Amino acid sequence: MNYNYKDIIDLINKHKINLINFCAAGYSHYKNCYIKIRKEILPSLKSIFIITFNLTDDCYEDVSFFDKVDEKYKIFDMGKKGRFTLEQLWKNIKIISII
Repeated sequence: MNYNYKDIIDLINKHKINLINFCAAGYSHYKNCYIKIRKEILPSLKSIFIITFNLTDDCYEDVSFFDKVDEKYKIFDMGKKGRFTLEQLWKNIKIISII
């Protein structure tokens, strides 16, 4: 299935998704990535959401956001090619599963 970037970001930012497994086609370094949305309850009983991008098995490139994704943050490090946002790489993103 082909997913629209804005629709996925909207679902993530509204906390309607728990987990997305994806890869960046053509980049073996990003072959098994996850976006995880986790709800935390503070001692005050207020709920907060942590959105974490797990891009590599060693967790070296993990990035987390509080409540909403910073769409301008360059998550992917392509070495000499530079750093890229999720939107900039969206044409290469293949979603494997969504929960």
